[in-house]
Amino acid sequence: MAHVRQVLVLAGFALATACGGGGDGTDPGPQLPRLLYNDPSSGNSQTDTVGATLPVQLSVKVLDSTNAAVQNLTVTWTVPAGQGSVSSPTTNTNASGVASVTRTLGTTAGTQTAQAAAAGVTGSPKGFTTTATAGAAVDVNKSATVDTASTVRTTVAYTVVSVDSHGNPKAGVVIDWLPADSIAPVQNTTGTDGKASATRTLSGSEGDHTATATAGGLAGAPSETFTTLVVTLPTAADVSVGNNVFTQSNVKVAIGARVTWTWVGQAAPGHNVTFAGGTGVPANCGTLTAPGATCFRDFNTAGTFNYSCTNHPGMNGTIAVR
Repeated sequence: MAHVRQVLVLAGFALATACGGGGDGTDPGPQLPRLLYNDPSSGNSQTDTVGATLPVQLSVKVLDSTNAAVQNLTVTWTVPAGQGSVSSPTTNTNASGVASVTRTLGTTAGTQTAQAAAAGVTGSPKGFTTTATAGAAVDVNKSATVDTASTVRTTVAYTVVSVDSHGNPKAGVVIDWLPADSIAPVQNTTGTDGKASATRTLSGSEGDHTATATAGGLAGAPSETFTTLVVTLPTAADVSVGNNVFTQSNVKVAIGARVTWTWVGQAAPGHNVTFAGGTGVPANCGTLTAPGATCFRDFNTAGTFNYSCTNHPGMNGTIAVR
């Protein structure tokens, strides 16, 4: 793993010593300004796994305006909550003007920061940024949207997320899905968000339908099982026709169901039920106006059937057959 080192130099003010005139009480001379320099060796911009102790210490350097090292200057180190720790809250600059600390990362993947500060020094504080990557994957979990209830012959999507020991998403984990005859794909790999998804096509039988996602390449082959309760759709439905609207306009029924449209009364030009084209589309119901008039159609093919009243734009309905 490549690491970038960047020595950061804090600048401020240094006391200059003055020679007294035989105990005559003369004040010290003027302070020399401490100037900020950049030098490539401070441990900034490293990348390592969460919880790791960085191989390169974080360090800052203080020189005065003559490029002389400022010794024994206290540097305070801080880390945001939840982003790990440093080996000491304060360290002093050495004979070379350098103060260093050992950095241990927190357990959350992403950007983590630290800061070095010295009182009265120009350029203080100095920030350090580290990229913390997820550790090795150890488990798979269901995503936020999980088990559902559905109807026969529909599709449902399942998603798992692979995680390290701290719950960070981990990419590159192979997931095997079952049952292979009704789910696709049967195998895929978690993405950068740690997630992998598959789509299950439910059969025509009611009850609990299960699907399993397994990370066979991980220790213990962890898995998650999804359960979808499949319910039977009705074998009949009624739709009211009137006031320029179909009520109920979206109907779900089982294969073989009968749907009946009942007119509530409409003056000319009246309403009709006209289907869009497609396989298994039934015959249209012609324009009617009399209250209580009915028209029914049987739906023996699975699919979604859209219809409208051609006399009134925007008067639409849908029959979903499963």
